[in-house]
Amino acid sequence: MKITDRLLSVLGVDRERRTPPPRYRAIADGLLVTSTHTETVLEIDTATTDMLSMEDVLEHIESVALTAGSALQGAQCQLRILWGRITGDSYAEEMMQNGPYTTGDWQRWVADRAEDIDRLAMPSRYVLLHISQANPRDEATQAVTDAATDAFGLTTYGLSERELAYRLGQAQRVATRLNTARFSVKLAPAELIAWEVGREGKREVPGAPDRAGVIAGAPLAALSAGRVVPMTDHLKFYAADGSVAAYGAVLPVLEFPEELPLPGAEWLRELSNVKILEEIGEDENGEPIFDEVDAGVEASVRFTIMPTREARNQVSEGRKSAKEQRLSAAKSAAGEPAEDILEAEAMFSGIEAALKKSQGVRLVTMHPRFIVSAATRDELNAKIDSVTTFYSEMGIMLGDGADDQKDLWLETLPGDHVRVKDLRHVADAELLFGSLFWGGSAVGPDEGPIQHWLTGSTPGFTRFDVTRSSRERDATTVALFGLSGRGKSVAGLQMMLEQTFMGGWGAVLDFKGDMTGVVNVAKEYQLPHSRTVIDEAASGALDLFGSLTDRDSAKEAAARLLQLLAPPNYADIAEDATLAATTAVADAMDEPSTWAAIQWLLQEDNHHDERWARLGKSLTNLANTTLGRPVAGPREASLGLPTDPGLWLVQMPGLTLPGMEKAQRDWDQTERLSMALMRSVITTVVAITGAQSMRPMPKTIMIPEVHNLLKIADGASFLDTTARIGSANRTHLILDSQDVVGVASHEGLVEQLNTVYCFHLQSKRQQHAGAEVLNLPETPATYAAIGNLARGAKKGVVRKGHCIMRDSTGQAAQVQWQLPSPHILDLLDTTAPENRSGVTTPDAPTAGTPDPDEEAAA
Repeated sequence: MKITDRLLSVLGVDRERRTPPPRYRAIADGLLVTSTHTETVLEIDTATTDMLSMEDVLEHIESVALTAGSALQGAQCQLRILWGRITGDSYAEEMMQNGPYTTGDWQRWVADRAEDIDRLAMPSRYVLLHISQANPRDEATQAVTDAATDAFGLTTYGLSERELAYRLGQAQRVATRLNTARFSVKLAPAELIAWEVGREGKREVPGAPDRAGVIAGAPLAALSAGRVVPMTDHLKFYAADGSVAAYGAVLPVLEFPEELPLPGAEWLRELSNVKILEEIGEDENGEPIFDEVDAGVEASVRFTIMPTREARNQVSEGRKSAKEQRLSAAKSAAGEPAEDILEAEAMFSGIEAALKKSQGVRLVTMHPRFIVSAATRDELNAKIDSVTTFYSEMGIMLGDGADDQKDLWLETLPGDHVRVKDLRHVADAELLFGSLFWGGSAVGPDEGPIQHWLTGSTPGFTRFDVTRSSRERDATTVALFGLSGRGKSVAGLQMMLEQTFMGGWGAVLDFKGDMTGVVNVAKEYQLPHSRTVIDEAASGALDLFGSLTDRDSAKEAAARLLQLLAPPNYADIAEDATLAATTAVADAMDEPSTWAAIQWLLQEDNHHDERWARLGKSLTNLANTTLGRPVAGPREASLGLPTDPGLWLVQMPGLTLPGMEKAQRDWDQTERLSMALMRSVITTVVAITGAQSMRPMPKTIMIPEVHNLLKIADGASFLDTTARIGSANRTHLILDSQDVVGVASHEGLVEQLNTVYCFHLQSKRQQHAGAEVLNLPETPATYAAIGNLARGAKKGVVRKGHCIMRDSTGQAAQVQWQLPSPHILDLLDTTAPENRSGVTTPDAPTAGTPDPDEEAAA
């Protein structure tokens, strides 16, 4: 056999090229069994690196290279970067079977979302790492065994149950060694491995089989069946009916530049940035309209991290060879060795010294290949041109793989091996790990309703459930920061609708009177809802003596409210006078009220202080105004807010809230009344949610313009306390503010933030504070990212709903809020219709994946 191999090698036919394709015997969680060997299959989670500083990215890469270099040393590995797609049907099936919705016409809500998912055609990246386990079986011998068992109708899975358990234990040990905070890996689900295997032989393969455990026999045979015909420079994939389903090509990397900046040249992470121009329609003149879409380029990199001794030997041989060339050149007529010889000797000497000192330097042998697929030959050529041009600009030269397409394609299959050995690269392991193949954008939980999509280097849908935090006994406050008109309110209303579909209780506090649309959406989807307007007809509806059941708490809260209403020239007596008044009526009356406390002040006989009486007169006048009657007027009405699950809108027309920069001492009468009304309604709603009868129910309160509340003397303490008890009584706060600086200055409140959404901020002070609450590096790059969030595709167009999300784990990434349909967006839009021009919510990038129906099981 060895003699034959040598003769064939002389003829240019290597043994590796002559071996048959892999024969799949079984698939289990984390395992792929072929007729010759078993592979550990790990799924690598996307790490959020897009928003990190360059120093943090470098530290990230070095840490992973050190851990993986040690764990994978000497093993034959295959890294695969694949693009799948979440389809509307898969999302609908998930939400219908195991989703959180219980209320209203939630089936229609899911169907609308599913339709939008298909319209967006969002790609989803999967990174898989195959690691060959030891003791491979001889391929030639096994081929004979396979032929015999197939001929006699026998079935072999390749492993007994005992050996399967042993191999699974090996896989789990490797996963444990590799898994770190910066490099999260887990055993790939059997369904995901089955999808990976099935999609290679045929591009029309449907979603992965709906089963768990071991996949073998006929189901596995059906998955791996397919017909692929290699041509000179491309591949043809045939469908079951004999028609060409897709075209493909495998492009090997011929040359890397001598140096790649690190970070800055993440050549594998950049796959999603390869674009092609695609015709998306016609303009009014019938001319075609083109747009950039993802090319859907995938990658397969077979690599082996050299053991330290082998690496030292190879480097030593390289140094000796360069030295001999230098000495030989010195003896020649020229007498001067070429500069590249000197550089090579110096390089080898440096690497050899580093290896001897065990400084974490490792060498890797790798065979990188890029895989391109398309529906037509013209599209394939366009994609090949795009990817070749894209990487040539990075100094990476790709070949067309002419005459090697069959072997190159077989080499990319899971369970196969290196076939084209001459197209290899031996380099510092930083070339592989510096590609940051696990990096990109990832944020939010992996379950719950889809509410937005990623706009970073790794596209995909993201999920969020505002009520999840209380179930996990975590902080329950969500903050929305950004300038007016950037989509904060619509994002908050979307969260409120989602929690209402889940059977929660939600109160939307509308201080501007522009959120009526949420009631229209609730009505359309048959959600329980109401709209309550607080005006002069609601006299005493927000009286804190009526809202708070604890009388001591009520008299203190009412006194603080009257202090807020008191004119500035009474500031020196307001605290003593108002507390004395509320205490007196609380002690003397069966049904005390704020109006009664004002009347107590008005009667000088009660306290014998002329200024107290004049304060009472001033407060009486305020209590008789349109804004004053609900909080301090005679108690003639109640808020009447339902305590059943549903969406309850509370509107306060006519409020004039003070500007962000205006101090409390400078507020005029209308602003003081507006702030008192704002404070009263929040206190009343919080009291309702804290009732013992409502504790088991998830509750959410949306509070806009929250920076104004923080200006009140005890406003920060009030919000902090409310946020702290949220987890205990399942109350969630959604805070909306344009003033990040004001909120960030209250450390207690910031500590209670579970999730943060930062929209466009313009001033440097606000951008710096935004970076702080997002826990992002406070660098010019971060400030620029926040400042560019509203930038639309066209000049002068504001991009609504685009923001940076920081989730409960501290990960941050840019996301785009997405409602289930344009109709809902139109209903919720808080912008006046005459002012809506120049505002847009962009479509997601269209994926260039081979099959619009393919998906990976999550």
